[in-house]
Amino acid sequence: MRILPHLFLLFLLSAVEPLRAEGETPSAPAAEEVMRRVRDNLPQSPLVMRGELRSGPLRGGFDHTYYVEIRLDLGRRPMTADYILRDRFGGVLEQMRVLRHGPAEVDLRYTKGDQPASDTPPPPHEHIQATDVAWDDLTLSFLWWPATRLIGRDTFRGRDCLVLELAPQNAAPAAADAATAGAGLPETRRLWVDEKMFVFLQMEVWLADRSARRLMVRCFKKIGEQWMIKDLEMRALGLSHRTLLRVEEMSGLPETAAPAEEGASSNQ
Repeated sequence: MRILPHLFLLFLLSAVEPLRAEGETPSAPAAEEVMRRVRDNLPQSPLVMRGELRSGPLRGGFDHTYYVEIRLDLGRRPMTADYILRDRFGGVLEQMRVLRHGPAEVDLRYTKGDQPASDTPPPPHEHIQATDVAWDDLTLSFLWWPATRLIGRDTFRGRDCLVLELAPQNAAPAAADAATAGAGLPETRRLWVDEKMFVFLQMEVWLADRSARRLMVRCFKKIGEQWMIKDLEMRALGLSHRTLLRVEEMSGLPETAAPAEEGASSNQ
């Protein structure tokens, strides 16, 4: 499966050294070409992942626990992804279906609970329940944002990386959280991409001119012959709080998936 080199490289994530250079790097591929290669490395075969989403203080136990199921079929057209969030008793809290027809053409179908009626999708930067994770983070929608520039190069424990800046389509100011001063700051993302394998190793959310949140892979495990993410952490910088996504199992979907439903159109 194409996901395997992606997952294997994620364990290399660690402390980041300062960027070696600012501005466009002449010998590096163009920023949009880098992102195209990253998207090409996403798994194309149907995939189901199940795990837990936990949030709490940096030290001590977790205050909130949710169960999450992610069903991906990125090889079909439109690309289809379903995200189901349950409480600790198995009750459905929220569901999101993402149908991606193109980089800027996305249909969303969102419901609260297990009712069939569709609700208005929440803002993409809104945090999910009592966590530090936004819908943009969970759905990885930033991988389809335009790459505005190639900032430079960085190194992750011997892995040479390209660092890119991304901005959403029709970018609008995002509400600042407790880790930032002020409100309505323009949001961008920075990605650390392995220069040889073209997979992203880290993501940071930037509000104005500083980093506000960071997505980090903490550890991984091997199931059979497959490498699988175990702990994926999102932390709001400046706060003593974190959210941990722990993937417990991963399996393939049946080849005959149900037809995709059309939802409310939205750009992420």
